[in-house]
Amino acid sequence: MYFCYDFQLLRLLDFSLTIKKSKRTKKYYNDYFFCLLLLKEIIIDIKKYYVELIMNKEDSVCYVTAYLNIERDKWSNFSRNFDTYLEHFSPFIKLFQKTNCDNDEMIVFIDEKYKEKLESLLNKYGECNIKLISLNNKILSLLYAWNTLEKETNIMNSDSFKLLVEHRINFPECKYPKYTLINHCKIDFVCFVIDNNLSNKNIFSWVDFGFFSNKNNIPNKLLDISNFDLTKINYYLINSIEYYDNDIYYQLKYAPEKIGGFFFIGCADVIKKYQNIYHMTLDFFQDELKIADDDQSLILYLYFKHPEIFSFNKTNFGWHKVLIYNQKK
Repeated sequence: MYFCYDFQLLRLLDFSLTIKKSKRTKKYYNDYFFCLLLLKEIIIDIKKYYVELIMNKEDSVCYVTAYLNIERDKWSNFSRNFDTYLEHFSPFIKLFQKTNCDNDEMIVFIDEKYKEKLESLLNKYGECNIKLISLNNKILSLLYAWNTLEKETNIMNSDSFKLLVEHRINFPECKYPKYTLINHCKIDFVCFVIDNNLSNKNIFSWVDFGFFSNKNNIPNKLLDISNFDLTKINYYLINSIEYYDNDIYYQLKYAPEKIGGFFFIGCADVIKKYQNIYHMTLDFFQDELKIADDDQSLILYLYFKHPEIFSFNKTNFGWHKVLIYNQKK
């Protein structure tokens, strides 16, 4: 709930700053501004207490991931089959073995076509804290982003969009609507777990199914959550964010790699509120701007609109480094 208060407070502070710059400022505006500053300090203290309360209550995390067969093995560029994804997922199995993961757990939404194959692999490793959920059309129909497939397809097929991205027309985020939408569904998968009480945890993290494409990024242990501000949505930076990244058409043209969509973490109530903002922004992209792009572009756009809701972990820039640089000691 403090997440919501902070939004309103920041708007009031912006209003107060505008008033203070005005020639018509009166004395009581100074008192008003001072009270707001005090209120902000109080909210900061409350948020710190909130995090400490969570940390004292539990420091375990529910990790969520998903794999859906979008026939990527048939693509002419950037193709990848399930066996490759499975190889890049398999280090998680060791990390979530009962003797290694403490109370952390993982929930995997796995395409029903491949559930048996993944189960067989898990059984070879012995007991682990990984739960599989068959990913079928019924679950997909409950995901907000996936239900925009027709809109996303029409946008990618439109002449106006093709003209915008003609130099990148063969990149997945410009060509395959199921690819962009399964990425936009990351927040919906996590919230599906929360809404359906599939985990008793209060801290949730998304990790891509094929996270460990680089073996050098495999940690020995899972995350130390004290490295993250759990009152916000935490992402990992691939590169530093620049002012010109604020231009959505610049993003479409150059596809800057800034925020890694492969991971995020936060508390349940923060993630639920973030889902609403995410959906509104996806609607804006599709209905107003008539553009399609992946989650990393939308997150970058959201950052410039609502910087106060984000916290970026940047221990070391790069792809998929967040787990190895923030693992438990």
